[in-house]
Amino acid sequence: MRILLQLKTLKNFSYDNRYYSKFQGFIYNRLIDTPYRFLHEKKGCKFFCFSNIFPLKIGKQKRVHPFREGEEKFWIISSPDVGFIYTLKEKLQYIKENNQQINLGEMQFSLERFKIIDSKIKRKNLSIKSETPILMRIPKEKYSRYGIKPKKEYKYIYWKKEY
Repeated sequence: MRILLQLKTLKNFSYDNRYYSKFQGFIYNRLIDTPYRFLHEKKGCKFFCFSNIFPLKIGKQKRVHPFREGEEKFWIISSPDVGFIYTLKEKLQYIKENNQQINLGEMQFSLERFKIIDSKIKRKNLSIKSETPILMRIPKEKYSRYGIKPKKEYKYIYWKKEY
């Protein structure tokens, strides 16, 4: 299950390529007084993830253009735990009702609206578009499953189109 946030930029800023910890911190701060507060200290998989802010404007030199005040952006937070998503929904409702800013490091947004999205894929021929790289690590023990014969023996390799 996913929650899609529609955001509006509140000032001009450059996209922070080290956004991960700031986005994660925003989510953990929403969980402080909830049954999910333990996630911050939990070892291993947390069972939630999030997208980057999109759309990004990428120039000819593969650089992200600065964000301009008033632009519409989106952010997706997902989890297989429905309770987690509904807990975030309540916290986002509070932010919206109280007209609070969303600060992700130097990036500042207003929350315009949000909605929960059921993520069942119903189409057979589906293509996925990403504006940023998706890294998929393949462990050594799965090489034969995918017919991968690397030139050197590594503990793992990263997925490439030919795999």
